[in-house]
Amino acid sequence: MKAIGIQIKGSDCIICVLRKKDDKFELLKETKKLNLENHIISEEVKNLQKELFMTFDAINADKIGVLVRQHKSRKDQYIPSPISFKIEGLIQLYKKKPIDFIAPQSVSAFLKKNTNLGLEKHKYQKKAVDLAHYLLEND
Repeated sequence: MKAIGIQIKGSDCIICVLRKKDDKFELLKETKKLNLENHIISEEVKNLQKELFMTFDAINADKIGVLVRQHKSRKDQYIPSPISFKIEGLIQLYKKKPIDFIAPQSVSAFLKKNTNLGLEKHKYQKKAVDLAHYLLEND
């Protein structure tokens, strides 16, 4: 079984692919970080969508999940980049598999009860790997 965990951070789309086979987990080489260079240029937006969809098709995951971005508007709270809304919209247009949106609190609660896999190769991948782990363990 394979799952794609996606974290949208600013203009970056962090995609981590985790496979579970015989109760063992493996981070697959398809893991990547895509970037929307200039969200004003339509051709770049279309290229990102094309690359996302080609990636999803090539991986053929059983589950695809996106970590919900925080939307609080108080001065001391995190407000997501407007570009991240555009990236989220592009992902939602994928029609071949359902896209699940998972709250960070759900993943945190899951990790308190389950072992952290520690499979990420770079620090920026951790949340996307954790999300993929959550997706594989929650049917």
